[in-house]
Amino acid sequence: MLAAQQRLQGALASFNRLATQILAVEFEQVEGAQGHGAAVLLPADQVEYCKSLLVTGDGLAVDYAGACRQGSNRGGGQREAASKIVALPGEKLHAVAHLDAASIAMPIALANLVAFLASGAWGFVADVMGRRWAMIIPAAIGLFITPLYLFVDSYPLLAGAFIVQGAFLGAIYGQNPSYLSERFPTEVRATASGFCYHQGAIWAGFTGPLLALFAATQPLGFAVPMLVSTVGAALVFVVTLLLSPETKGKALVSQLSLAA
Repeated sequence: MLAAQQRLQGALASFNRLATQILAVEFEQVEGAQGHGAAVLLPADQVEYCKSLLVTGDGLAVDYAGACRQGSNRGGGQREAASKIVALPGEKLHAVAHLDAASIAMPIALANLVAFLASGAWGFVADVMGRRWAMIIPAAIGLFITPLYLFVDSYPLLAGAFIVQGAFLGAIYGQNPSYLSERFPTEVRATASGFCYHQGAIWAGFTGPLLALFAATQPLGFAVPMLVSTVGAALVFVVTLLLSPETKGKALVSQLSLAA
């Protein structure tokens, strides 16, 4: 375990160095464009804030770099550049709206509360319609909610959509215990369920670095990569469930009997 942690820390350190190098090049290009009279449409204070993020290592710097590039190369104006800055809900509220910690934490906390309550509601749906549909329906609805908090600058709309998302994509995990348990025979249930469940946790760990890499190397910001990854994952989730068996009402009976 210690060796695995050390390898992971080494990989993250390498990624941070790569991201820092990319950001440094981005800001050199922006400053060079300013020196040659090119139109760089981000205000000077935001450019200075970008530079400070490079020093602190804040992940927001990745998307500010993309915003600086779009403002200088495309000439879309300050609002166009600012709209690309940081689509991660908490970070976006800090970078664009400059809200305090309480205003940032509120929609995240409420989304988790809604997800907790909605998981019970979808559990009732699972008992009525089946395990699969109790996950397919919220995942499908969540597909259409995702753009509402990734591509807006309005705090009420962003916060509201993110809170509502808690009842859909945020609540698809409530069926994991029952569905995974019913998919495997008693003899291997714990091992098989744990293995399958944690495959998602392991591979999902690459999501953050990949999003940052796309934001740093492509003129996309965080919003587009986040939309693609969220919608893509939800679609795979829905299709996989449509191709999977329904387990509602399955009797969990061991095929082996232990001698006394």
